[in-house]
Formats: sequence, C-alpha cells, structure tokens
Amino acid sequence: MVTTYPDPSTAREFLSQAETFFSDASSQDNSNESRALLTHQAAVAACDAVLTFEGQRIAGVDGGHDLRLATARTALGGDLIELFERLDESKSWRNDASYRAQVVPAAILADALEATGELIELVRVHVV
Repeated sequence: MVTTYPDPSTAREFLSQAETFFSDASSQDNSNESRALLTHQAAVAACDAVLTFEGQRIAGVDGGHDLRLATARTALGGDLIELFERLDESKSWRNDASYRAQVVPAAILADALEATGELIELVRVHVV
C-alpha cells in the first residue's frame, strides 16, 4: 500500500469506471462467466475509488484485490462484514471462472451483482 494524497477527482473516475463495468456485467448479452469477471472488476474499481479518495493506492502486489476489499471496508466504516463476505465469495467465483474454467451459476451471479451494486452505492455516497 502506498500513501499518496486524497484525489476526489480521480476517485470519481474510478467510480465511473466501476459503474461502466457494473452496467456491462448486468447485460444478459454476456455469458455468466464474463459477467462474473466484470462484476468483480466493478468491485475492484469501486474499492480503488475509495482508496484514491482516502489518499491510498495499491499497485502490483500479490493479494492486491483482497487488500483493496479490506482497506475499502475499513474506510467506508459501518457494519459491512456481510457485504464484504459476499464480495469475497464473488471474487472466488471470478477466480474459478478465470483460472479453472468453472461455470458460474445464475444464483451466484445474481448475488454478486446485488452485492457489487450495494458497494457502488456506498462508494458513491463516500466520494461524491
């Protein structure tokens, strides 16, 4: 983790990127596996929005996605354990789809989309 300076403008750009990924993930035109990847990428971009807003950055480290989720959860505050457990489950399915050619069930994808949508709403309140 690198400490930088709070950058609300770039944080809003990350939020916009998260919203674009989320919109693409919500499209029925894509396979569930593609949608799982896009959903997780939306969550990562949303976390980057929080980190950038707080003056932090994570770059090129093993476990970087986990660190982003954990750091964003702390920065957002509140009782977000269940939400971030669901996001972590989404990350696991994304890994299975990416690295193990696993099929992503519709119910798992629906929960991932719901959790990521909740995260994006929290981030929007935090950075705007």
